[in-house]
Amino acid sequence: MPKDEETGGIAFEMTIDGETYTDKKEAAKALESAFNNALFEFTKGETVKLATIQGFDVNVYYSPHRGDYIGTINGNASYFLKFSALSQSTNIKRMVNILDGMRSILFDRQDSFARAKAEVVEAQRIVNTPFKEESELNEKTARRDQLKSELQKEQAAKLLEKNSVNKERYYFKIADMKRNGIKIKQQAKQQTPPPQQTNNKKQEI
Repeated sequence: MPKDEETGGIAFEMTIDGETYTDKKEAAKALESAFNNALFEFTKGETVKLATIQGFDVNVYYSPHRGDYIGTINGNASYFLKFSALSQSTNIKRMVNILDGMRSILFDRQDSFARAKAEVVEAQRIVNTPFKEESELNEKTARRDQLKSELQKEQAAKLLEKNSVNKERYYFKIADMKRNGIKIKQQAKQQTPPPQQTNNKKQEI
């Protein structure tokens, strides 16, 4: 985009209703007229193209949700701005700032792309470089797996032994309970008094 020699920014150029303006004040007057003429379309929820600035379409619509007019500067991408209904000079200033910011965005994108390309090259170099410690890694991995297997076997043996001891104790406990139960029954029989004899004879009066 052409530069303004005085400001160092982008040279201003806006087209409204087929007429091109390079003076911002004159452009603001024409944009105000175009905005007022589009108020009926805005009330119907329509998006209206009000102008072009440096070849970018300037579209405006009303957002009931926000309660504001929203402007978009459209090229390969869309750039949004709050569109004032009262000051078209403010709108023009906001649009110019967006255009000025596009250069910074472009440079940032180019730097990011260059860094990404360099990272891809470095990643490919690392992938294609043989791993010097591969044999040592394989040896230690095999040793780790062996120790892991032996540890699992040892843990399984301890668990089996523990279960066997608990089972033995269980059987001993049951046998002891049975023996104690027999003794208790025998003692109970010995302590039970003999049944009393009943006298069936009638007592004489």
